[in-house]
Amino acid sequence: MQFSMGMGAGIARARSTVFGGMQRNRCTNPQNDHWRWYGAVGIEFQLESFPEFLSLVGLKPQARLCRIDREDDYRPGNVQWK
Repeated sequence: MQFSMGMGAGIARARSTVFGGMQRNRCTNPQNDHWRWYGAVGIEFQLESFPEFLSLVGLKPQARLCRIDREDDYRPGNVQWK
């Protein structure tokens, strides 16, 4: 995926929302209020890099990132914007 300079703000917003935000945190942080439904039952956030994430789901930071199969991890092939 090629990025233009004008995409900077949207990319930063998406990066902070997803990679510094609740999807990763609820899977890895036992102190998160939602951890019991994610990390505690084995749901992992398996997207290793921000470029990988963008290539899979594209840039749409105003929506929620969801798992297609809710019993499976946040991983390639199982994430989408809703």
